[in-house]
Amino acid sequence: MSTNLQGLLLSQKNLIISQWTREVDERYPGRYDFTELERTADSYYQLVTDWHVPLELHPLYPIIPALCRYHLSISTPPTHLLQSSHLWRSLLTSAACEWYEKGLATGEDMAVYMPKIHARIDEIQYVISSGFWEHSQKQFDSAMTQMHKERLQMAGKLAASMAHEIRNPLTTISGFLKLLTSKIPAESAGAVQHYVSIIQEEFNTIQMHINNFLNFSKHKQEEPFREVSMEELIHGIVNLVAPRLSSEGIELHSGVDCQNIRLSVQHVGMQQVLVNLINNSIDAVQSMDPSSPKLIAIQGYEDGEHTCIRVTDNGPGIPPDVRDKLFSPFITSKSTGTGLGLAICKQLVEQHAGRLVCESRPGETSFTIQLLKSRAGAVPVNSATV
Repeated sequence: MSTNLQGLLLSQKNLIISQWTREVDERYPGRYDFTELERTADSYYQLVTDWHVPLELHPLYPIIPALCRYHLSISTPPTHLLQSSHLWRSLLTSAACEWYEKGLATGEDMAVYMPKIHARIDEIQYVISSGFWEHSQKQFDSAMTQMHKERLQMAGKLAASMAHEIRNPLTTISGFLKLLTSKIPAESAGAVQHYVSIIQEEFNTIQMHINNFLNFSKHKQEEPFREVSMEELIHGIVNLVAPRLSSEGIELHSGVDCQNIRLSVQHVGMQQVLVNLINNSIDAVQSMDPSSPKLIAIQGYEDGEHTCIRVTDNGPGIPPDVRDKLFSPFITSKSTGTGLGLAICKQLVEQHAGRLVCESRPGETSFTIQLLKSRAGAVPVNSATV
């Protein structure tokens, strides 16, 4: 920096800072603390005029992230921060032009050093904007997480209320079913035993769903984890949904890519997730042209870090406006849906330290359960308890 321009910048520092703070206060009267503005302005001015020192190596560089946090704490609009940079640029340019007109600064000063000042302002503005955006995103993500948690709590209360209301008549039905079974003459028992066992199985399924509704409302992991084989889990699910698949004329493909995979899961909870996903696929393919094949696949496999179970159908796909909010309570594309099924599935998968991921396009939708191998996912065969 030339001696003349450097001396001018140093000698006029307080005046330029005073002009900046006054204009900020005039633009946003009473919005910012005047003492804080002066303190920030002094550091900013030093950062700008020390352009020969790399920004990240400057002793005052740490004020930039601190400045971001401060303005986030007082909800400063981003436009105010941009306006602040423009104001600095305007004041420093006006001062330099005035010095040049008065012969206090040379043309060489203006040509060589003013672009460096503008570049330094751009650099500081970029760092501040990036930091402000990063912190804003963290705050936004935190707010969205809290909102989702509150919606889950509300959904949990509703689920608990519904579950209790349904449980009461079911208890009565269960009692009369047992009484009815005991009254059937021995010679007739064989003829109806098959139907009674189906009723009992479906009744147990309803009870399972009610218990998981209640677990959802309490946010507890009441069911213990136990180890099962991937083949056993998928085979059991196929047996549970087979009657509906047959009646709807839907073809189901199932398989496991890797043999001898064992999982540590809440067995009933994971069954509920998979049955719910398959039932959703059944609902999806029902809307297809009757002449088109209706296909659903459930596949178990491993990748580098995860053990996965994927349910795929060839239905029409999930509308984009629903897809982004798919796992939020009360969001559904079904005319008779409650919007709780996938929210509960997501919670149950997260209890396994896993993720439930959806991918959808016209003609194919898949839901993938991803379980970390190092946590609640796959466990080595030689360490499994049979």
